[in-house]
Amino acid sequence: KRVRPGRDDKVITAWNALAVSAFARAAAAFGDERYRAAAVRAATFIGEELTVAGRLQRTWKSGHAHIPAFLDDHAFRLAALIDVYEATFDAQWVSRALVLADEMTRLFWDDAEGGFFYTGSDAEPLLARSKHPLGGAEPSGNGVASLAFARLATLCGRDDLGEKADRILRSYAPILPRAARVLGPEALAGAWRTGDIEEVGIVGRADDPTTIAMLTETRRRHNPLRAGRIVPCSFNPKP
Repeated sequence: KRVRPGRDDKVITAWNALAVSAFARAAAAFGDERYRAAAVRAATFIGEELTVAGRLQRTWKSGHAHIPAFLDDHAFRLAALIDVYEATFDAQWVSRALVLADEMTRLFWDDAEGGFFYTGSDAEPLLARSKHPLGGAEPSGNGVASLAFARLATLCGRDDLGEKADRILRSYAPILPRAARVLGPEALAGAWRTGDIEEVGIVGRADDPTTIAMLTETRRRHNPLRAGRIVPCSFNPKP
């Protein structure tokens, strides 16, 4: 008989982007089309409903998006776009990721010391712009951005993004000896930039049974340091 508690039903870009990544990666791992469809639908919603005049917004409710998005919104969405690309191999998603990476650089990048500020250059002026370098219940925007930039550098040959990832990672050097366990995506990004990356290219059509079988076998083994792509072919190879 108690009064039902209120429900917070606004859509937050950062949280939904984390969910998109989860669904996209689950779709790739398990081959479940329901997860893939959910990831694509939510990623499309963020792009269409949470973007106003080209500027990503933080929240959406009742058909209205508002509050210019912060760094974590952009970084988590960037990672989600890459994950959706690797779940679908639809080139539009990696193209959107590159556009968003450039927009993040324009709005948040610190040319003087490297790394990303939490608020955009178009936001209300503050006494000091912080960077929120460490994550908590959610990963840090800088950490996720460094990993996403490292992945895009490998996938697309964007050395400039790889260099920005390196500058972000160097800023974490003082933390490593004291609290290495607080660094999650940052550690993965460091491995991407310094370790042995497994690049997998499959030549064929995305809907071809042979391509699908090769993808299934590749995805069966988890490797967080893998970059995959399907290379379209315009010919029918002989058996």
